[in-house]
Amino acid sequence: MLRLMGPSSLALVLMISGLAPAAAEALLPHRAGYKLVLDATKSSRRLDGATGRIDYEMRGDACEGYTVNMRQTSTLDTGEGAPVRADMASTSWEDGTGASYRFKTRDQLDGDTKSDVDAQATRGDNGTVVVKITKPEPRTVELKGRILMPTEHVVRVLAAAAAGESLFEAKVYDGSTDGTKVYNT
Repeated sequence: MLRLMGPSSLALVLMISGLAPAAAEALLPHRAGYKLVLDATKSSRRLDGATGRIDYEMRGDACEGYTVNMRQTSTLDTGEGAPVRADMASTSWEDGTGASYRFKTRDQLDGDTKSDVDAQATRGDNGTVVVKITKPEPRTVELKGRILMPTEHVVRVLAAAAAGESLFEAKVYDGSTDGTKVYNT
């Protein structure tokens, strides 16, 4: 049992308790939906029409971790044949420190599954991110360098903006494509 005594200990407890909620509330749970339409005022040689929707939901906090559900559907009409329908869905969980990230993604085109990935990424003590992919084919991939997980990236971007920085560059891993891609942002 840890026992704190004296005014300096009380000051330490008050300081820590005052900081904890601020850190835990860095990102608040939220939900957003966006309707997508082709801007009719801009000419496009490739598309006669485009519609779609993006739905995004984030739940959790820095203590429990963050769950993100995202789905994007779109219909693209080139004027040649039937419109193309795309459907991308992802579900992920990331711990509050960005050390662990689990995700499932599925991409469909006209109802046919083009990719279906299920994986978990963990940052080791040396900074290397180890990705264990279980679907579509089991394999393990190591990603080297200082790589941020998606929610960790959002937290860092917001912190940089709050500090008055107008540019923030980072390598980000979000499991896109085949579960191995790292993006330079």
